[in-house]
Amino acid sequence: MMTQNDLASMLGLNRTLIAKIEINRVPFNYKRLDKLAEIFGADLTEVKLKFYSWHFTSLIKEGAAH
Repeated sequence: MMTQNDLASMLGLNRTLIAKIEINRVPFNYKRLDKLAEIFGADLTEVKLKFYSWHFTSLIKEGAAH
C-alpha cells in the first residue's frame, strides 16, 4: 500500500501538501500529471482527460454557486 509519504516523495512534494490536495484545499499542479501517471502506471492522456474534466466541472459548480 502506498502512503501519503511515499507519494509525496515520488512527486517531490511534502506529505502535508498531498493531504491538502486530497481534501481539495490545494489544487494539484497539472505540471506533475506525467509523473503521477508514471507512478500509477496509467495512460497520461487518460489522466489528463480526467484531471481537466474534474477541474472544469469544479469551476462550473463554483461559478453556479455565486
